[in-house]
Amino acid sequence: MTRFITRSFALVMLVFVGLSLPSVAQSTRIIKVKIPFEFTFGGRVFPAGEYSLLQPEEHILRLRDANGKTAGQVFTQGVEANMAAASTVLRFQVAEGQHNLFEVWHEQDSSGERVYPAKAQALTKPSMMADPDTTGANQR
Repeated sequence: MTRFITRSFALVMLVFVGLSLPSVAQSTRIIKVKIPFEFTFGGRVFPAGEYSLLQPEEHILRLRDANGKTAGQVFTQGVEANMAAASTVLRFQVAEGQHNLFEVWHEQDSSGERVYPAKAQALTKPSMMADPDTTGANQR
C-alpha cells in the first residue's frame, strides 16, 4: 500500500511539473523589429536590418538576426513608468554618433527593461589602457 501511495504521489508531481513547464515557455516575449540604422547591443555593433528581441528569462534580453540566429545577449534591469506604454518601444541613446539600445517597453505594460551598459574595458582602445609596469601589477 505504501508503494502504491509513493508511486501515485510521484505521478501527480510529474503531471504538475509537466503542466507548469508550458506556461514558462509561453511567457517568452518576442519583438520583431526593423532597425534603420547601425546600433550597438552588448558592446557589439550591428548593421541596420530586421531583428527579433526576446526575453527568455527575467532580466535577460537576446537579439536574433533575420535568420533567427542568436547575435547577442545582455543583462537588463527592470524599470517602471507611471503609465503603460501605448505601443512597443525600443529606446536608443546616441553617443558619438552611435545608437545604443537602452530600453525596451512592451505595449500595455508599465514595466520595461533597461540594458546594462557594456563594460568600459571592452570599449576602451588598447593604447588608452594603463601600462602594467607603472601600476605595480608586476611587483614581487
